[in-house]
Amino acid sequence: MTGREKLLESASALFSQDRYPNVSVAQILERAELQPPTLYYHFNDKEGLFVEWAKHAFGALGATLKENLRPHLGAEESLAAFARTLLQRPSFDFRSVLQDTARLARDTSREAILNAYLTHLFEPACDVMANINHRQVARQAELMLASLLALQGDLRTGESVEDVSLWWARNLLHGIA
Repeated sequence: MTGREKLLESASALFSQDRYPNVSVAQILERAELQPPTLYYHFNDKEGLFVEWAKHAFGALGATLKENLRPHLGAEESLAAFARTLLQRPSFDFRSVLQDTARLARDTSREAILNAYLTHLFEPACDVMANINHRQVARQAELMLASLLALQGDLRTGESVEDVSLWWARNLLHGIA
């Protein structure tokens, strides 16, 4: 494994568990078993590493969504598949990533992460909503993502992600229809 790969793996483990400001360069390097020059060579700084990790995390989420959202699915099935995908990835809290993104020093860093979010999460949410109701797609997609975030925080031990996803999809559809 290359130094770059070790750093991204370390970032994934640490940023998935804690917020950006709480993760230190020393923690990242210790976990990766590397020295500071490797980080600075590949990513310039902690912010650069965070940006690459976030882009990769959103990309992986988007790839999973793409796999799960097949064109022949009906409205309820599409919503449930979207919910299942987000609820089965508890280690990736995209709300925290977006909050941390707003605090980054460089505009280019913020833009890169927001672009990854829009491409891999928000646009698929808009596509699902557009297939259900063509009016106010962006607002409905925002509602969809916000309600899933709230639901992810309230998911209790012992609840089936499948059952919760289907319940959420039915209720969201009922509210839109």
